Amino acid sequence: FLDERRSDDSARRENLPALAALAGSLLAGEAMKAVLGLAVPSAGRLIVFDFLTFESTQHVVLRKPWCPVCG
Repeated sequence: FLDERRSDDSARRENLPALAALAGSLLAGEAMKAVLGLAVPSAGRLIVFDFLTFESTQHVVLRKPWCPVCG
């Protein structure tokens, strides 16, 4: 679909460029916690941020015992 269009429509869509910096700051904070060996509260969880309503939800990631990556 995108190859057929070959056009940039970002000018017609809503973009929130300040939120990219906010998301980067959140990721950098989590990375610093991991590097410094601090307790990582998001370990084993997926945090979803809704930047339009400024709400966040946490979802527990279930481990599968037969999975070579997460088991």
